[in-house]
Amino acid sequence: MKQINRKICAAIAGLLVLGLVQTAAASSIFSRTGVGIIRYNPGAMAMGMGGVGLADANVLSIPHLNPAGLSFTSLTRFEGSFLFENTDVTFSADDARFAKATFNTFRVIFPVKSGFGLGLGLEPFSDVAYKLVRPVEYEGNSGAESLTGSGGLQHGFIELGGKITNWLRVGASFDAYFGRIENTWRLIFDDPSFNPSVDETSTYIDGIGGHVGLILQLGKHVDAGAVFYFPTTLTAETQRVFQFGDQTEKQVSDLKLPFAHGYGLTITPNARFQAGVDLFLQSWSDIQPDEFLSVAVDNTYRLGVGLAYTPSTEFLAGFLSRLTYRAGFNTSTLPYLNANGDQIHENLVSFGLGVPFNFGVSKIDFGFEYGKRGSLEKFGAEEKIFRFVLTVTGGERWFLR
Repeated sequence: MKQINRKICAAIAGLLVLGLVQTAAASSIFSRTGVGIIRYNPGAMAMGMGGVGLADANVLSIPHLNPAGLSFTSLTRFEGSFLFENTDVTFSADDARFAKATFNTFRVIFPVKSGFGLGLGLEPFSDVAYKLVRPVEYEGNSGAESLTGSGGLQHGFIELGGKITNWLRVGASFDAYFGRIENTWRLIFDDPSFNPSVDETSTYIDGIGGHVGLILQLGKHVDAGAVFYFPTTLTAETQRVFQFGDQTEKQVSDLKLPFAHGYGLTITPNARFQAGVDLFLQSWSDIQPDEFLSVAVDNTYRLGVGLAYTPSTEFLAGFLSRLTYRAGFNTSTLPYLNANGDQIHENLVSFGLGVPFNFGVSKIDFGFEYGKRGSLEKFGAEEKIFRFVLTVTGGERWFLR
């Protein structure tokens, strides 16, 4: 069994709509703005509970949201996850479907000494993936105009968490952001006597930041958590190539990520039940358009509630009794605004399943989300989202005789 576990660990080691849209395909058409759809990565375990994880005090999980949770680890732990996402996009004139399967996150935790843990990993910070096409007519000649985008930002980190007292644990993370965003506009006519027009924009973004967190054990069954992200300034180098005019423009600017803070509460009355609530806030109104790729933004929130139930914690109990069943709900806003100053809302229901193996020190977690983003009435488009995350977490004793 231990050999199998090691093999598993190694194995995982602006335009909104172009007129009347004829075809569209995207992970989200709303990802055309700014740095795209900003990902909230709570992990499959927390995802099944509505994204609740800021006060996670589970010794068998890898903390995603709060570095103070690293202090609970006593094993070297590996985690890799896979994401599948399907988006059904509906316009007033048409609809489309887009699906993707991709890497989601990778994390490793090393216990430094009793009550302290060191972690590192990589995960997506934002995602840009869209394509909008409309027919055009000019002096009796037909053609097509399109706008496409791809890329996004990655978030790499090194974090440390430690136990200060029996009731207080703290943690800090050093964060690196990097990536490239591609946007391309094309105008192509059916008549070959018309030269195609193509404008390509590439934006390279990188920079460093940090965040800190804490977990308070308020009692035997209640834990509270908080996390604070420092304001961060990234460097954005934008290159525009205009094929029709054979011109190239380069511009270097600052791209700012605002202060963010989150608070969570988890109640564990016994080993079988867990309930929690999280609230995450980000002060985007502090950011001016010229500090965020010429995009107007506003404050955001994310509120999640969730439940988890494990019928039995006995090792000899039946397989189904040792599974963990989860359910939750979360509601949030995106920072981007339309021309009327309206914000994009997202509402998701979630459920999950945890499957232990290797005598309970390793597990497979499944997280599912389904919901809606946007509004036909306000934005001319809305999206129905189905998201599935599979996470494999392994545990080993390293550096110990």
